[in-house]
Amino acid sequence: MRPASARSAAGNTGGSGASLSLGFRLARGLTAGLGLACFGQNKDSFPFDRPLSYAYAANAGILLHDPERRVMFDTRFGYSSGSIERIDPATLTNLAEPGSFPLYNENSLVLSLRNGSIFLNVKETNDLMLDGSSYYARLLPAVELFLSDAFSLRLGVEASGALVGGVFSLGYGGVAGTTLRSLSRGLDLDLNVSYRLRPSRFVAGLQYPEFVILAIFGKNSLFIK
Repeated sequence: MRPASARSAAGNTGGSGASLSLGFRLARGLTAGLGLACFGQNKDSFPFDRPLSYAYAANAGILLHDPERRVMFDTRFGYSSGSIERIDPATLTNLAEPGSFPLYNENSLVLSLRNGSIFLNVKETNDLMLDGSSYYARLLPAVELFLSDAFSLRLGVEASGALVGGVFSLGYGGVAGTTLRSLSRGLDLDLNVSYRLRPSRFVAGLQYPEFVILAIFGKNSLFIK
């Protein structure tokens, strides 16, 4: 299972944190998992004037796959206490207190080709406010090529949509990344760079650019070898 999301959902703020996940096999081809995360949100730069705050996230999901792991599907549902700043794009002033999309769902379908050296991945995510007033979704098809057991490259595109006050807006973007892996130590380092023109989660019809650098360090088989 993937770690719990460290979801500092404001695109123009910074943050860092840590997550812990636990997966266990229920049956052949069926695995369940739980994840917890804690992360800090840094919002003390213009136009924000808020001290460093901490948020938490938790999720649960399942993974289904065939015996050869050529086809894999996973889905997870979670809750996050992270907040999103609401600003006026013309004046760069806060519109109100921070909002949040505490409920989220993520679904992935992965196809393994050429003896596991090529992976085709389609991921779909959903973020929902508790009162149902706003909805945000993303669709991310990508391809990943393993040049060796320890090194891979990936490239993908992104389509996004936001429903705010009955108005639906579209966005688009792309992502590139690499994975460095140590099989003997059970270590993974994922590096991703994304650029997207995404619709606002709070202002109907507004789109703005977003540049994201994401690094994830993972340790597998902490308790069982």
